[in-house]
Amino acid sequence: MSAQLAQLELRRDDSIVVASISGEIDMSNASDLGGAAVAALGTQSAVLLLDLTAVTYLDSAAIHMIYELRERLAGRGMRLAIAVAETAPTLPALRLTGVPESVPTFPSVEAAEEGLRG
Repeated sequence: MSAQLAQLELRRDDSIVVASISGEIDMSNASDLGGAAVAALGTQSAVLLLDLTAVTYLDSAAIHMIYELRERLAGRGMRLAIAVAETAPTLPALRLTGVPESVPTFPSVEAAEEGLRG
C-alpha cells in the first residue's frame, strides 16, 4: 500500500472473510486494498465483510472501491457487507453516496457477523 496510509488485516470466520482496514482510504491505496480483500476470499467464502470501524478518512476512490467490490462479488455469487460505527467520521460520506442503502451496513463487526449468519 502506498505510504502506509492504511493497514489491512484479513481473517476468515467460517464463510465470512473480515477485511479490517484502519487509517485512510484514498486514490493512492483504494484499488490495492480492494484487490487484496478479494484475493483473500478464495472459493469457500460467501461474504466479504469490510470492517471500516477504524477508518479515519475516505474519499471518492474508497466509495468507488465499495461499489466495485459489490459488483465483483455479486458476479461470483458472493455478498459484500460493511461494518462502520454510528459515530465514525466516515459515515456521513457513506450515507451521502448511498452506500448503506446499497450494501448491508452494521454498526460493528460483531453485529455484522451475527446479522449475516442469522
